[in-house]
Amino acid sequence: MKKRSNISFGPGAASLILIFVVLTLSVLGMLSLMNARNDKALSQRSASVLECVYALNSEAERSRAVLDEVLWTLRPYCDQKDEYLDTLNLILDAAKNASEGDEYSALLSAQSYLSENAADSEQETVANRIFIKLGENRSEFIKKLAVLNKMTLDGDVVCWSQTDSSDELTISNSVYGLRTLECGLQILPPSEDKRSQWVSHRLLTTLADDDEAFFED
Repeated sequence: MKKRSNISFGPGAASLILIFVVLTLSVLGMLSLMNARNDKALSQRSASVLECVYALNSEAERSRAVLDEVLWTLRPYCDQKDEYLDTLNLILDAAKNASEGDEYSALLSAQSYLSENAADSEQETVANRIFIKLGENRSEFIKKLAVLNKMTLDGDVVCWSQTDSSDELTISNSVYGLRTLECGLQILPPSEDKRSQWVSHRLLTTLADDDEAFFED
């Protein structure tokens, strides 16, 4: 008969195995904790970026509401599309030339520009009515002028841009860049039920190395 070979471990083998198991579990636990922290940081960064994007969209809609107030007031005085757009363009230019300061001086600056640049007295009167209507709420008048100041009429499309405040972000601009929302609203003819519709709503991110990333709705 063959003799069986007996393999025996020394008295410290069990301790070594236990130490190895404990170290392995400790390493796995540390890796899991690091992974959880990284996931949390990424989620927070993504939430910050989304918050800024939604804030830009919200601000763009508020700007559209100011423009819509102008269009709503302007429509009854303009039957033809050309006349409608010309008067709107005059109003936007007057808003750009309104001086900074209190509501009264801004209104006077706008009215002075209208008297010098209106095509005729009727157009001047209509544009003045728009500014008087905007100035009914004096606390909001300067804010509305600042919104109209950003807008430019190109054909029948009003264009402007909204830029976020990167100081509110907890992440570096070198990673995610500076976000700008390029907006374009087509002005519909006075005969239409709707006054405007989106034709451009593009999110542009300018990175630190001047590369650009574009996102379009």
